[in-house]
Amino acid sequence: MFPAVARISRGGVVCLLAGAGLLAFAVTTNAERLLQKSAPAVVAQVAVASNDAVQAGLPTEAGRDRDQDLRRAILRSGSSGAPNIGMAQGGIAGGDPATSQSFGFEPGEGFTLMPSYIGGQVGWGVPVDINGFPTSTAEGHIDDANPEGGSLQHLRINHDPAIASATVQIGAFSPNMGLFENTSAVVSVDVFITGEGRDYQVVPQSVTEDLVVTRVQFARVGNVINVLDDLDGVGGADPAPVDTGALWIPDQYVNLTIDYNNLVPSLTVSYNNVLIYTMVSPELFATSVQEVVLLGSNGIAATGHIDFDNYDVAGGPQPTGACCNTDGMDLCEILDPFTCGDIVGAFYFGDNTLCSTCPDVPDTCGPGAGDCLVPHLGPGCDDIACCALVCSALPFCCLPGFDWDADCAGPALDFFCAPDPACGVAGTGDCFDINGTLFCDDTCGGDDPCVGCCDLVCALDPFCCDTSWDGVCVTEAQELCGCTVEDTPPNNDCIDAIEVFVNTPIDVSTICGSPDGISHADCNDRFSTGLGIDVWYVYNANFDGALTVTPTPLGGTSWDTQLAIYEGADCTALSVPPFGCAPNGGAAVVTVTSGTSYLIRLGGTIDGPTGVGTLELAAVPVSCEAAVNPCLTTAGTAGCSDLSCCAVVCLALPACCDAAWDQACVDAAALNCAPLPCGPLDVSSANVIEPELCGEDFNGGCNSDPPVFTTVAFGDVIHGTAWADAATRDTDWYELPAIDPGVDVNGNGLVTVTYDVVSELPIVSFFIHDVVPVCLDVQDTGLGTVAYSQSCVQQLSGVATVPIAGSYIIFAGTGTDTGGTIVDGFPCPVPEGPAVFGNNYLLTINVTDDAPPCPWDCGGDNDGNVGIVDFLALLGTWTTVGAPSDCDND
Repeated sequence: MFPAVARISRGGVVCLLAGAGLLAFAVTTNAERLLQKSAPAVVAQVAVASNDAVQAGLPTEAGRDRDQDLRRAILRSGSSGAPNIGMAQGGIAGGDPATSQSFGFEPGEGFTLMPSYIGGQVGWGVPVDINGFPTSTAEGHIDDANPEGGSLQHLRINHDPAIASATVQIGAFSPNMGLFENTSAVVSVDVFITGEGRDYQVVPQSVTEDLVVTRVQFARVGNVINVLDDLDGVGGADPAPVDTGALWIPDQYVNLTIDYNNLVPSLTVSYNNVLIYTMVSPELFATSVQEVVLLGSNGIAATGHIDFDNYDVAGGPQPTGACCNTDGMDLCEILDPFTCGDIVGAFYFGDNTLCSTCPDVPDTCGPGAGDCLVPHLGPGCDDIACCALVCSALPFCCLPGFDWDADCAGPALDFFCAPDPACGVAGTGDCFDINGTLFCDDTCGGDDPCVGCCDLVCALDPFCCDTSWDGVCVTEAQELCGCTVEDTPPNNDCIDAIEVFVNTPIDVSTICGSPDGISHADCNDRFSTGLGIDVWYVYNANFDGALTVTPTPLGGTSWDTQLAIYEGADCTALSVPPFGCAPNGGAAVVTVTSGTSYLIRLGGTIDGPTGVGTLELAAVPVSCEAAVNPCLTTAGTAGCSDLSCCAVVCLALPACCDAAWDQACVDAAALNCAPLPCGPLDVSSANVIEPELCGEDFNGGCNSDPPVFTTVAFGDVIHGTAWADAATRDTDWYELPAIDPGVDVNGNGLVTVTYDVVSELPIVSFFIHDVVPVCLDVQDTGLGTVAYSQSCVQQLSGVATVPIAGSYIIFAGTGTDTGGTIVDGFPCPVPEGPAVFGNNYLLTINVTDDAPPCPWDCGGDNDGNVGIVDFLALLGTWTTVGAPSDCDND
């Protein structure tokens, strides 16, 4: 079942049942949306009286009619006092429910390289001062002094020395989005305020109604945040800025979100992802957001400024209907699909539906019941909405003792529930991306059409429509659909490499590219001798030190990047192995020399051959090069010893390289860098050497025919090797002797076995109870926990409590901390590159009684009793720290 849509036929009327995934649009994050539903509204206080409007940074009453009502829309320069009704620009005239308007003020969006006046750029304008003072011809302006995150530019409103008055309002007008009524809208923008000399406002408004939706003001006095509201609900000249009780945060980017829904109506303001105000009388203000004004008082010189970045307005008609609950009609609400989708156990019944139309949901409906479109044993099916609809018409389909047979699956397919979409239908995924579904939706590389591409590919390769649209299907799609010479990336070949710079992220794409350059077995997924479809860049180093090169696929795509770096810029003399490599999907770290050029080759694996995203170069902090502490251990100093991991972590958490490598840094390392490379493992403590070389597999245990084990004893420390390459891994099996009954001091027939592993690569170890030796019965691995190690650090200690009787085996092989297998990425010998992994591990096995000995049974008799022998032992070692009778060791 395609979960977003179901087709319903009831009483001769066919309607569309849409889930949140299809008709809803993301207006805020889920966390913020839930916060808005649950947080209490702030008790509002009027911030200033009307005669103090200047102090609030709002228009004063200067004898003009529109000054007397702060609800009136702000005029754009050049509008001659009339409401600014214009053609839609940069947005969604007609009310597209996706994104109405979004700007990062970047060159790629058409903005002039900084610094440049905002007026006239990409439909942006400037406001008319409400008191008739001259309009600034310099502010706001595009700047690059303080962009948010990885962006290049932002919008800044600063003091204009050409304007004498400190109270003149200057700023920027967004493009007009047209004459539609977007019954819901979310205005989101990141703001950075420095200094305390000016007031600033974010004002969504409707020009056709000549009203603002509200005004959110960052006041210079006391860092307070005010919101324009009408507390008595009568309108007129009463609306005034209300103190929300929240304070704005100086000198850092913080998100402001204004969430407006005209259907309720309701308006909430969130700052720093926390709800700070719920509007009392939104019905007295504008009913739609057609443009947004970013405003500031001119103030005086050298008193700070405000920066805006990541400006976005999401708006459009938001449908509502019955949100039916699995407990029946009593809990039904009329909601939008987005909100309904957040409620566990509820489903959206359809636009404009009523709660009285909600079907009953039998207990047999829900996950695990079976596919609704396929006959199966047992009643009900797994899609709650479809199941409820079918069983409201055909009750026997959900009754205990009956099956969901053809008489249920047939009507579900024909009348009640839409089947999975067909080849080329929207929602099945981009043809140039591994989408995890059958088919593709005839788009290639984003929104570009790829007419008939799904049918073309599946005629050649039915697997793509019978099983899954995988990487092979992507490659076939690129060959068959849409890629012309004009679509080839400009840096498809090494000779056309594009120059890149440190701290300047660039957009990258390998769509419609082709392989280029020499073939070699390094820096790839081991399934080919090249890096697949690739593009080329060149970096001319201007410093000495470590450099990190980070490719980041666009969110939601399955591009699995491969990266190689070559010293020099001669495409005919590329070294083998390359100067540096990156793990699949990861970043590369290399040491560069000022004045030297480096070629960067960015490709993809067989599992994710092509895609779009960004490429970023950054200098690795000096503390990474000087650090000696492991990346998975906290330290009071900055950085960690693994250069690659240190660089990746510090890009996300700069404090890890500026202050100290604390627990947050360790957690980030475990998440982003695992498995980590490490130096050679100290194996001098081993007393047993596994009798095979890396690359061999002589002790495959129960995986071998006949079974072959290495015999070890409790108390041994084993030095073994492991590898994983070409979809195969080495598994090592160790057979243990019978357990000495004397270990069972308490005589309950049980003992505790501990097994610890430390390794240069990810190793998982299990304790196995072989009920009937050897490998003749089901091996019971449920007796103990998983032991796991990576990067020369023990991650998990394995523990098993087992009976004395039986045959026991210890298993070791490449794997994850949850016991999953790893079959690639750790070959023998290890390839050159920054991520150097070894193949050695140490496995230690011990056995003790399952009950710990009594700490006061210290006389040497170990009889389980505390008596005279133990008392005399205590007296005999009185004042001796660390003696057997010194229970707390002090």
